[in-house]
Amino acid sequence: MAKSDTPRQAREQLAVGGDGLTIVAFLLSFGLFIGGMFVMGRAFSMPGAEALAFGGGLLLSALGCWVMMHFMRFFDGA
Repeated sequence: MAKSDTPRQAREQLAVGGDGLTIVAFLLSFGLFIGGMFVMGRAFSMPGAEALAFGGGLLLSALGCWVMMHFMRFFDGA
């Protein structure tokens, strides 16, 4: 008969990679977020492609937030 893991033990097993992956994921998400802000700011100096550039910057910023909120829970045990 197999022993079932408690929720805490299951979370601790998912927390692979430790601080190294947490730092890499933070840098990735921070870079995406700041890059998105930069693209949104530059959108108004791109004649004819303002909406496309602004939308792309918005998507980059949202992706940066998504990485921190959803992807990081697998590595920090939250």
